[in-house]
Amino acid sequence: MAVAIASTSTYSQDNRTTMPITAPASIATGDLLVLIAATGGGATVVTPPAGWTEYTSLLSPQSGSIPSMTAKIFYKYAVLADETESTYTVTCTTGTCIGATIYRITGNQTSGVPFLHFENAVTSVVADGSYSETSLTLARTAPSHVMILFGFGSNVDATFNLSSSNYSVTSSDSNPTWTEIIDATNVFSSGSRGGWTASAHATSTNTSSITALGFDYTGSTSDATVVFGFLYISEPVDETGTNALHEASPALFTNAGVEVGGTGTIEVMEASPEFFTQSGRATSPTQWTNEAKPSTNWVNEQK
Repeated sequence: MAVAIASTSTYSQDNRTTMPITAPASIATGDLLVLIAATGGGATVVTPPAGWTEYTSLLSPQSGSIPSMTAKIFYKYAVLADETESTYTVTCTTGTCIGATIYRITGNQTSGVPFLHFENAVTSVVADGSYSETSLTLARTAPSHVMILFGFGSNVDATFNLSSSNYSVTSSDSNPTWTEIIDATNVFSSGSRGGWTASAHATSTNTSSITALGFDYTGSTSDATVVFGFLYISEPVDETGTNALHEASPALFTNAGVEVGGTGTIEVMEASPEFFTQSGRATSPTQWTNEAKPSTNWVNEQK
């Protein structure tokens, strides 16, 4: 079964400490769920819902008057309860939630860390630029895989407004078709901070190594801290290699038999019998016998 993005969900609204993200549609037990979330305001704690595992954390340094920001990637393999889940809530401790995306992926492995490769960049940007990672050698080990490119930005200017485009990976194959699921700015009603969230994905069957990746961005901003990232999720493949088998020499026993077509003797086991003594009784006492007969004849008396 080919790995595929089955459904997605995004969040980018005016909210400071929590992000209630609608669950992706049609979650089934065993699906891979990937959550990418970010916060600004110098916070370094992004807490996922219960049951999610943190894969990695991206922290951008402070840039001038722009505080640092944090983006984190979480994943989980869906259980029965996820099939009826309506909302996943992310908490951004002491900071400002910027945005989030959730991907539901099918055809993936069902245990262990699901990402084969991850690249990221953290930088300070101005309007009209690009995120680019070059001189890469990212091996693609399976003919079916999905790739995710994403970015988050934070700015104290209420006019903050970035927009991304031209997502790409470079390999021996042509750039695949990308589907963008979010490219939005989130300016808080207080006007004290703005956030940018972007994410796109592509499916490919090419197995050549990726040598570069990135996308462009344009917009109105004087300065911002930005986090970019790339995820690669592959269809499971059978392991290759050899098995080390145990070798044992058999023990051969000599059998004294007759050779086929020849003559010989068969040795049989010889055993001497053992006689057991019975505890019986002889005749006792001596058997009774008649006394000896008188030597004279008996004569009747006359009347």
